[in-house]
Amino acid sequence: MLRIIDKETSLFLRDGIEFDETIEIGLNVEPSEGFYIPKWDGTMWVEGGIAPIEIPQIDLKAVAIDKIELATTVTTVAGTSAGFTIGVATSSVIATRAEVGDKIAATGIASGAKISAISTSGSTTTITVDTANTAAVTAGATVTVTPVTRVFSTLVCGKQALAEAVAQEPGVVIGPVTDKLMRFRPIGWYGVLGWSRYREEALYRIETGSSIAAL
Repeated sequence: MLRIIDKETSLFLRDGIEFDETIEIGLNVEPSEGFYIPKWDGTMWVEGGIAPIEIPQIDLKAVAIDKIELATTVTTVAGTSAGFTIGVATSSVIATRAEVGDKIAATGIASGAKISAISTSGSTTTITVDTANTAAVTAGATVTVTPVTRVFSTLVCGKQALAEAVAQEPGVVIGPVTDKLMRFRPIGWYGVLGWSRYREEALYRIETGSSIAAL
């Protein structure tokens, strides 16, 4: 039984008896052991590659649950207010969990308003919005806060993540003069090539959530 290796890279291909002498070499040696990608260096087997690193999948369930809980939690305004502020009970969920940049909605609050500042004094937390209220927010109004969570995507590309196909390298193309007065000559840039994903296993997208600079 022979160890068949690639003639150009010397990487192990398979065990067998027959092989293509134009692109392969048959070695009468002991089999390799303990290597991820065995490679023959001329005298012995060596490591010819690196085992892929297992990248853990980012679980964004916590971010999604946090957004749903706060978005569907309501509280009663502690007092009557107008202008750019409203007051809520300091013990309310919104008072303890809302952040600057979150969207806020209630009867009397302008559509699309966001929280621009939060301050607490005693049993009342004052929330300042970035757009003037359309009316006084009464003590019986219901306030809903929707967190604005920014999601950032990071692409990690391995060596075989992408493949390039080139039929013609890009270059300047000068065309014939078609103007009867010989004034103009067409000139352009032409190439036939493209990129595509080659191995999905070598391509990762890592998504992370952040509420920093939500404004």
